[in-house]
Amino acid sequence: MKFLFTHFAALIAVCCSAGALAAPLHVYSVSVDNSLERLEVTACFDGPAPPMLGAEDTAVLHIEKMQLRGTGELTVRGWEATLSEVPDDACVEYVVQLRPETVGAQTGGPETRRIGRDLLTSIGDWLWRPVGSAALGDIEVRFELPPGVAVSAPWPRIGENVFRVGATPPEWPGVVAFGGFELIELSVHGVLLELALIDNPQPALREALTHWVEQAARAVSTVYGVFPVSRLQVIVAPTPRGNKPVPWAYVARGGGPAVHLFVRPNFPAGEFMRDWSVVHEMSHLFLPYMKSGDAWLVEGLPTYYQNVAMARGGLIPTEEAWRRMYQGFDLGEAVGARFTVYEASERMGRRGLYRRAYWGGAAYVLAVDLHLRQASAGTSTLDDVLLEMRRCCLATNYRWQAEDVVARLDAATASDVFSKFFEEQIKSRPFPDYRKSFDALGIDILGGHPIFGEGAAAKYRDAIMAPR
Repeated sequence: MKFLFTHFAALIAVCCSAGALAAPLHVYSVSVDNSLERLEVTACFDGPAPPMLGAEDTAVLHIEKMQLRGTGELTVRGWEATLSEVPDDACVEYVVQLRPETVGAQTGGPETRRIGRDLLTSIGDWLWRPVGSAALGDIEVRFELPPGVAVSAPWPRIGENVFRVGATPPEWPGVVAFGGFELIELSVHGVLLELALIDNPQPALREALTHWVEQAARAVSTVYGVFPVSRLQVIVAPTPRGNKPVPWAYVARGGGPAVHLFVRPNFPAGEFMRDWSVVHEMSHLFLPYMKSGDAWLVEGLPTYYQNVAMARGGLIPTEEAWRRMYQGFDLGEAVGARFTVYEASERMGRRGLYRRAYWGGAAYVLAVDLHLRQASAGTSTLDDVLLEMRRCCLATNYRWQAEDVVARLDAATASDVFSKFFEEQIKSRPFPDYRKSFDALGIDILGGHPIFGEGAAAKYRDAIMAPR
């Protein structure tokens, strides 16, 4: 909180002081060699140089040298480089030799990894950014690439291989990819998705993966009529391990929203269309960036919408969506019975507890959505509340806590329904009563299959699975 207040005060000082007509724009030229692993960077500062440059702690493994143009080397200690007595409008030159992972399969967030002839790079491994007051300015990054090499980045693209880094905090992770891939632009309700298919899959798989990503984005757009963010970087890369179409996927927010999917290319196209991973990851974008320990909401809401959106988008039948949800709730209830869903979220490293956190959160989301519909005779829904979140809060550049999101959701409905259910279902025992929700929706489960009843409950059940 102290950092946020100080940062806000600095912004006010810069924006409102006499003569401060525009924030500085620092220009970085990044020359990528034929191996894609050696980067020569020239960072030219607009006006006074920052007191220091900073990067991720892993950057120290890759930096070779850094110097002020025309003078000797600068002092680099760990992930900080001090700039002292540097004149205005100076340029710093530095060389990075990346050392990408080449074996095994990725199972974490952004990292620098070689995949075939292409390269994924964790931005913080090579981008040394201003620290201090100069960090309030923007950075323009211009890439100089070998022939036949393209670049994919989460930042807004303002020209050919030219990007604006923007205001997301530098510690937020992201990926820039270099390689022989062709960038594919998908327009979904006016939103641009820039898709990079890493290591150039065969034409049939390329077509199938492109169609899969586009249809998933259209399914997610059924929640409130538009895609949740105005632009999206999508990276799809092959992985050597896994027994399902998408063994690993995650969302990154550094520089802008991004979805990264690691796929097993040997699966048929139909299996990708039925896989929930890309819809789940895109559904994270309905909420602002949140603390990782709040998995009951961070993962619970996408776990709910991965089924709802897939049914609305025609990717799976409605019956299948309800079956998947019930099966997931059943799995979540069966593990970690001595923990509340909230406690399971804090202990996700323990075996199997992620199921209790994910599916307990999803059961909470279903209960809230149903309550909103019933209390308003169908005129207020969770979809409407998330649309309000899109208008007010998705562009914020700090990480939210779940309790703050819950309070904002309550404010959007002029009620206490989100916080009330949070206390009753997430912080209390037992597991959220998903059977009560299914009963209220007129759904019986027989032999693992949903049986739909008639009557008043049917309109709410049908409305949940109907596109906006």
